[in-house]
Amino acid sequence: MSAFAAIAVFVLAFRFVFYGVPFPGFGSLLCVMLIGFGIIRCFLGVVGEYLALIYEEVKERPTSSSPGKWACDVVCVEDHKVF
Repeated sequence: MSAFAAIAVFVLAFRFVFYGVPFPGFGSLLCVMLIGFGIIRCFLGVVGEYLALIYEEVKERPTSSSPGKWACDVVCVEDHKVF
């Protein structure tokens, strides 16, 4: 998208030199919008990569724990007395 914005800037500069402008502020408004949307899409891609990494990390965890390894008996609760 940012490459498209850069091309649009050059095309609008060319049209300005040879043909004039349709209305004042058209070119600058269009260029700012295209560059801004390109930056937003770039950041959206970064957020998407981050979410993909989180998804891959969560996917490798076990879906449930085994009762012998993680379960805590009543004896375990009685050992930790709260005053």
